[in-house]
Amino acid sequence: MKRAITISHLLFLQTCAAASLIHDCPVSSCGSGTIRNITHPFRLRGDSPHCGDNRYQLDCENNTTILTLFSGKYHVLEIDYKRYTIRVSDAGVAEDAKCSFMPRYFLHYSNFSATYLGPGLDPLQLGQGQGQASIAFFNCSGPITDDSRYVAVESAGCGSGGHVYAVVKDSINDFGFGVKDVKVGCQLKVATYANWGTQKVSNEKVSYGDIHDALWRGFGLSWLYVVCEERCGKGKGCRVVDESSGEVQCDQQDCSWVYDGNKATYDCGKGGNSHCCLNNKY
Repeated sequence: MKRAITISHLLFLQTCAAASLIHDCPVSSCGSGTIRNITHPFRLRGDSPHCGDNRYQLDCENNTTILTLFSGKYHVLEIDYKRYTIRVSDAGVAEDAKCSFMPRYFLHYSNFSATYLGPGLDPLQLGQGQGQASIAFFNCSGPITDDSRYVAVESAGCGSGGHVYAVVKDSINDFGFGVKDVKVGCQLKVATYANWGTQKVSNEKVSYGDIHDALWRGFGLSWLYVVCEERCGKGKGCRVVDESSGEVQCDQQDCSWVYDGNKATYDCGKGGNSHCCLNNKY
């Protein structure tokens, strides 16, 4: 009995020591860039191995903090450790001064597992409720005059070989762009996300200046579900209740998510009559 207690005590001390190492890591920064508070769970490439989480590794290139997401490079504009969000923008918008009308990397909601069904399998999820919109770029063989959603883009000298248009949709209400959004003679070139603000796209007359500004503002990603699992248990959900301190509140219902490949469903328990299943039918 005494031996078991001793082993448990040693394990406890080792765990505490590991946690202490993580919290003792110095804050990293990327040159003279705007991101000067890189800390757990993020890490900068080259930081001590015990600092941060490898799933949240950032790079510093030309004094710019870079997040690699699905093999694409995104400039990090802001990290909010109280809301558990990171705001990024497509590198092409910032780096290619001549042809910055066109993002480099294709990003779609399907890139993220179980985005709309609770915690996903990815370390980062698309931020919801932040005024984010989907933006798609189409290259068309001729001018589009019968659809006001198609906003003409000035693309002279950028090798587009046609008429380039951008189309914006509210990402909260739409799962992306489908066949009905593509006009005859047009091909989808690239799609991404951007922070549109508080107004719905459908309520505005959109100009390309608006679209370009939104692309510069980037879009938000959240690592909250990882925080929920750390503080509330694996598969558990939570929400931020105090943005000044980063305090989260675990779901009061005993609701857990189970995964079958990329599909997430509630674990309803024996008989499937739990409160979660009765009130959350997806």
